[in-house]
Amino acid sequence: MFAFTVAPAWWERWWARALGVFLLAAVIAAAIRLRTRALESERRRLEEAVAVRGAELAQANRELAEAAITDPLTKAHNRRYFQLTIETDTQRALRSHFDPRTASEAEDVLFYLVDVDHFKRVNDTFGHQSGDRVLQEVAQRLKRTIRGSDTLIRWGGEEFLVVARGARRKDAADLAKRILDAVGGGPFETGPSRTLRCTCSVGWAAFPWKTSRPDSHSVAEVIQFVDQALYVAKHAGRNQSVGWTPSEPIADRTEPGDWTLANQERVRLVQTPGPAAESRAETCEALEEHLP
Repeated sequence: MFAFTVAPAWWERWWARALGVFLLAAVIAAAIRLRTRALESERRRLEEAVAVRGAELAQANRELAEAAITDPLTKAHNRRYFQLTIETDTQRALRSHFDPRTASEAEDVLFYLVDVDHFKRVNDTFGHQSGDRVLQEVAQRLKRTIRGSDTLIRWGGEEFLVVARGARRKDAADLAKRILDAVGGGPFETGPSRTLRCTCSVGWAAFPWKTSRPDSHSVAEVIQFVDQALYVAKHAGRNQSVGWTPSEPIADRTEPGDWTLANQERVRLVQTPGPAAESRAETCEALEEHLP
């Protein structure tokens, strides 16, 4: 008898099987690469989305933080900003005065309290919207007048506080004059085709209060002096600045220009007049005539 053997089909041959394994491995590898690329692309997309969202959140947080220390009407800083920064400013001034190397050229912090004269009459005559315009313009004029290192703070109502850090008390009256001229030197628009001249009163003082004893008075006490100086400026006729400097009388003799405050503090008054209006009819003061 004869034995017959049947030759295997081509796909059963070793090389076909090897080729099949190779192709299967290639397909799996290709699928893995495609999946890896898709995952990498998705990872990059997610990272970019997270980065964008993080930037948006950071910007939103910055805006919220800025809003918390900014007056919404005038865009000046508010009292919260003052409370957050004043300690740093005053401590730097104290170190400057106590350090023998810098005492002769020590820098001060100058405080100016600015009050818009007869502001209530603007609101009563033309309405609060016109009053808001005046306050916004006052803030803009003050910002243009003070240095970039100084701070403008909406202190309350129609009052603004200027904090001039790294300044010299011998220059205090000059800045007070510039503030008076900035506010009172030109008309304010209170409505369509309507302008008005408004002046301001200013009280100022320097910290440290006494250069011979830099830590003799606190910031709160100096701010109180500033408020008292503003009171004197307003009751002396407004449209002027009044500044206090400590007086050092000889043998208890009061010198010309010396004042004694309620707390028995002796001070020297420095008075600076504001700009004169061209006519009384165009000033805030004259609005009283129009009130019922």
